[in-house]
Amino acid sequence: MYPTVTDQLRELRRVLNDVVMPEISGSYAIDTLASALSTLKMLEGAWDRVVPFLLWDNEQLIGLLGDDGPDALAPDPSDFTAVHLRNLQLRERLATTVRDGPDPAPLVAYFRERIARYPFASTVALPTRK
Repeated sequence: MYPTVTDQLRELRRVLNDVVMPEISGSYAIDTLASALSTLKMLEGAWDRVVPFLLWDNEQLIGLLGDDGPDALAPDPSDFTAVHLRNLQLRERLATTVRDGPDPAPLVAYFRERIARYPFASTVALPTRK
């Protein structure tokens, strides 16, 4: 189906850059619009990786934390809201687990992999443990 979300984000970014940007004066307004354009570009390149990332994250969290009972059925992978809600529930359990102080090694490995896969992050090199 056209236009795709990517198409719409790209066109919105183009219009803001080519039509609105030349009409703006003042460094604060220019910097603000440049930041918005940068965010739109990031969203354009990453929005379609969110559900696969959340599905991966949910699977990893269940592996770390264990399944939390029969009510914890995996959501329909095409239902973003359900997948996201499940991720929020699992991350809440993760916060409790981290606070209670288990062996940090599996959690550190999970967090490093999560950071590497997160679709909306800028590229940052993480130090590795020797």
